[in-house]
Amino acid sequence: MFTITNQKIAAIAALVIGDIRQSCRTIVPVFAFALLGASNAFAESRRETLEADPSKYQWKLESTDANCKSYSSDVAGKPFIAAKVICDMPARMEVISTILRDINNYPKWMSGCEATKMLKVEDEATDTFVFWWHHHIPILQDRDTVLRVTTTANLARGYELIDVYSTEDIKFDAGENLARMSSAFTPFKLEWIDREHTRVSWLLDLNVGAGVPPPVANAIIKRIPYKSMIGLAKMATEKTYLDGAKTTRYAKLVEDAIALGYVK
Repeated sequence: MFTITNQKIAAIAALVIGDIRQSCRTIVPVFAFALLGASNAFAESRRETLEADPSKYQWKLESTDANCKSYSSDVAGKPFIAAKVICDMPARMEVISTILRDINNYPKWMSGCEATKMLKVEDEATDTFVFWWHHHIPILQDRDTVLRVTTTANLARGYELIDVYSTEDIKFDAGENLARMSSAFTPFKLEWIDREHTRVSWLLDLNVGAGVPPPVANAIIKRIPYKSMIGLAKMATEKTYLDGAKTTRYAKLVEDAIALGYVK
């Protein structure tokens, strides 16, 4: 069941199911259920922050480049830092969503990503799937991990949250000389700026495991988000994605939100 977080939508839902509280006085057009129906195609979540636990990080601004800001943070209990980037991109939200769903092409834009493989689509309607990620580390042994992705769209509040966690419940052996990361948390958040611009945030919190000196790992981790966003921005100009995004459910969500006046 989709979590109703917006008071206006909650009022509509109450009206339709016949459970109107006396304090609810405002009548809103029933066609707002179009947004509920579209959003129901995504995973339920109450979280609105990029970080699952914001108190875990103490972000320090590392650099500001063009429309991007890069941050890093120590993480209690491990020698490896976390890094994140926040970029304002001249790209439509549904175009970015389409690129992020295209797992096979991650090596084209994600810094250090050597290969990916879709392992299981668990629920197409909720964008829940599991994929394998191979990350290249210069000179040292490459790493890999298996990641589960779930997507929450809340265009009433103008954002889409793509959670990406390492998982062990689906086994995959690439048959290569790779070291498995101990854990990985790499979520994306897309936020509405206007019809032609999207704020894209990406967090990288990896435990790369033994065999990589922390100073080396941290230097690599710190660079990955910004370099990846440069690649993502380039992908967002490709005709394949510009045209392909128009017929996706991501575009339907955006168009519904515009029609309802939630985003402009």
